[in-house]
This record gives sequence, C-alpha cells and structure tokens, in this order.
Amino acid sequence: MLKKILFADVANNKGMYYTREGLEKIKSDYEKDKENIGHYFGVFDPEESIPDFVHYGDSEIINIRKIAFTVESMQINKKNELIADIRLMETTSGKALKQLKNHIVFRTSSWGFVSKHGKVVVERLISINAFPKDLDSFKEIGE
Repeated sequence: MLKKILFADVANNKGMYYTREGLEKIKSDYEKDKENIGHYFGVFDPEESIPDFVHYGDSEIINIRKIAFTVESMQINKKNELIADIRLMETTSGKALKQLKNHIVFRTSSWGFVSKHGKVVVERLISINAFPKDLDSFKEIGE
C-alpha cells in the first residue's frame, strides 16, 4: 500500500517543516540501507502509544519484536511528498497493525536538528514508524 510519509515546506502543528532536500536525504539514506541490508523494516509497537518522531533504540539496531512492515520503495512526487510502498508482515506487531491500519500513520524518525525558524535539518534516517493518527503532528495535513 502506498502511504504518504512526509511533506516538504508544510509546517506541522509544532511549527516544524521539512524541505525537499530533507526528503531527498531521507530517501537517499533509505536506499543506502536497503542496498546494504537487502530490505528495510519498519516498526510498530501496539503496547505503546507514543508520539511521532521517536526511535525504538540504537540507530543501527531495530528491535525485532516491533518489526511490522517492510518499505518496498520510496519516492518523492511532484507535490514534494515522500511516498513509501508499505507491505505489512505476518509478525505479532504486523498483525496488530493490520487490525488498526485505518487508525495509523507512517512517519520517519531521524537524527538532525530543528533550526530557529522550524526547518528540520536531517542528518540521518533512523527508521520508519507506524503509530496512532491522533498522536500525529501532521494530522491537519493528511496522509
């Protein structure tokens, strides 16, 4: 299923926004990781209701108990939206995600910083996370 992950040049409800360059950095990191490993896993923790832009451990290690989906491909469309092709897995977290998929969004977690004016500068993609829509800082923008 194709899902919008992030949007360039549109501020979220926290006043933060990504640029096209930030989305390109995320896509580039995704492609490098997928090439090195052969696949790209995403995580969902059905036991925790946690806000967006958090990571689930060390940037080089994903907790295998939380793996719920793979990211098959990633692209940036003409609207400057980062789109990912998500495939849900038959893991415990994947099965929980399938049941809740209409109430979930997919967002990135990355290293970087936020400038004085809210611009997010991406240093390194950590993971793609699924979490409840009601915790999404981009909820006014859509998915």
